Amino acid sequence: APAPDTRAADEAAIKAAQKEASDADAAYKALAAKAGAGAVIPTPSVAAPMQVAAQDAGPWTMKVKVIAADHLPQMDVGGTADPYATLKLGNKEQKTKTIKNTLNPRWEEEFIFEVSDEGQSIEIVLMDWDRFSKDDVIGNVSIPIAKYSHKPHSGVFPITKPGSTKR
Repeated sequence: APAPDTRAADEAAIKAAQKEASDADAAYKALAAKAGAGAVIPTPSVAAPMQVAAQDAGPWTMKVKVIAADHLPQMDVGGTADPYATLKLGNKEQKTKTIKNTLNPRWEEEFIFEVSDEGQSIEIVLMDWDRFSKDDVIGNVSIPIAKYSHKPHSGVFPITKPGSTKR
């Protein structure tokens, strides 16, 4: 179990992300209501906030904890998604478990990466699992190691939707 101060920081980051996503969702709904029926409103460029905690786990080793994602877009016919995240650093790729039928997955999974160059970034791709077709990309984020190395860090990282340059 994480140390109490780490859990508190994780929970604070999650609450901040939920408030940010809730505010964005409320603003989007208000805009849609103002525009009236039949109006085309562009969807927000951020698919979801992604909560991640990282800390050094020894010389040239980084521990990354994927905590949760909130307010994912509906990806499946039933109005939900089956999300999982892939994390890649250098040649090593790791994956969270798939959580079915949710738009607010909570993983709480930790991964260890060997760091050969602090100039690298951890690439996280949020995916939607599909049984009969290719899995869909929900969004991604690139987290530079140098910015967060040598000190524990919890943060909320907005993911970018495929084809978008905005976060």
